[in-house]
Amino acid sequence: MWNDKYAILTSWFDEGDYSLMQHLGLKGFIVSHILLDNPIVLKTLTILAFLVVSWISMPVWSFALNRILVSGQFWGAWNSWSKVVHAAFPLKLVVAQFAWKFGAGKFEELVGWMRGLIIDWECRIFEEMVPITVGGVEEESEEIIEEVNFEEEETEFDYDQYDE
Repeated sequence: MWNDKYAILTSWFDEGDYSLMQHLGLKGFIVSHILLDNPIVLKTLTILAFLVVSWISMPVWSFALNRILVSGQFWGAWNSWSKVVHAAFPLKLVVAQFAWKFGAGKFEELVGWMRGLIIDWECRIFEEMVPITVGGVEEESEEIIEEVNFEEEETEFDYDQYDE
């Protein structure tokens, strides 16, 4: 309701005395500006990571697929899956479309999960790097702390009143 009046986001995340970005350093800049501000970069890195993991695990997948294709159980079920193999092309297209949509939805979930992890990482960087006071108000805050008396008064509590 009030961010159009005070421009908090532009003062915190742009250039200026109160900017939080001036304290982040190179690691914070990469995480904040490159990974989180550019969704294309995050999706590209996710695809590259998936391809690398697929390439590394290719011998396992190849062995498993070969064992399935030469198994008696697979060829014993020929009557069940032969109908799909010999189905009309439009049906195969619809099945491929459903598979693509399912895969794209799971990919978006994976990117969202990774984005959440990177946001948590960015928050930890902010907590480590940004000082408690930003913008030269340290002298004022020290004066306020000196003026406030933080001594706690000890009060005795009468527990006997609850014994009844």
